Amino acid sequence: MAELQITPPLRAQLQAWLAEDMGRGDLSAPALADRQGRAHWLAKAPGVFCGGVLLEPLLQLLDPAGRVSLRVAEGERVQPGQRLLELEGRAAALVAVERTALNLAMRLSGVATATAALVQQLEGTAVRLADTRKTTPGLRQLEKYAVRCGTALASMTRPCSRKTTWPGAAGWRRPWRPCAPRPPGRRG
Repeated sequence: MAELQITPPLRAQLQAWLAEDMGRGDLSAPALADRQGRAHWLAKAPGVFCGGVLLEPLLQLLDPAGRVSLRVAEGERVQPGQRLLELEGRAAALVAVERTALNLAMRLSGVATATAALVQQLEGTAVRLADTRKTTPGLRQLEKYAVRCGTALASMTRPCSRKTTWPGAAGWRRPWRPCAPRPPGRRG
């Protein structure tokens, strides 16, 4: 399965996202001071889980002793109600990290789920799926990771899209071709 390295630049990006999300702080934090907590995530919809590996590094930015236990693997299909992961640590840290972690995991799981659906639709055809550089600014590494979680296919070297905006400007004489023929009667 796909692996995501938590590099120093990625750790710095996680820190920046957490700081942005926390703003001036969580108003409930004083009430949770010196308390330990436990939490878990449940899937709300069927899909492909992705992004759980980011939770422990995020949590440990606020609570170095915080722990996350993944109950499903990255790239695994999940069903509603299925337990995805369990967390334990300082209660204030669990509350503070929740929104950032959920936002990242929901986005990456959405990309992985959509990718898995595309792969399933393309089964039995000559079309090969490619992940491109068309990613959200600041999320390229994570979105490409999510694509890998959604399929066994990694980044392909042969694109499957028709580009009409830049080939002529690059001096190409022949039009950009899709990697599979169009179905009979289909234009474009």
